[in-house]
Amino acid sequence: MVIERKSKADFNFECKRCGACCKIEGIVKLQDDDPARIAAFIGISESDFIANETEIAPDRKGLILKDREDGACAMLGADNRCKIYPVRPEKCRTYPYEWVNDNSPSYCPGLTEQGASS
Repeated sequence: MVIERKSKADFNFECKRCGACCKIEGIVKLQDDDPARIAAFIGISESDFIANETEIAPDRKGLILKDREDGACAMLGADNRCKIYPVRPEKCRTYPYEWVNDNSPSYCPGLTEQGASS
């Protein structure tokens, strides 16, 4: 279940650059302009990006980024850094400020509930 958050008041967050948010179960849905932006950034054609790095969303209403065999996002590098960080999709840009999962504080070392110790 996803918890909607509209304010930073509910939690403290300091990104630790660990990649944990890119390794959790879930999907990264792409907006209409994402394939072209991401493809240009990584230097391939939009059609190659769509064919090799995306799949149809479970609701069949768009594209999502593929996962690696271990379940992590395919755009997560071996160094736990996002390969497309400057052009990452909206879901990635808005974590954790607009959404978190119920268990986000258990896997994200940079996220703590407001008032909890770091």
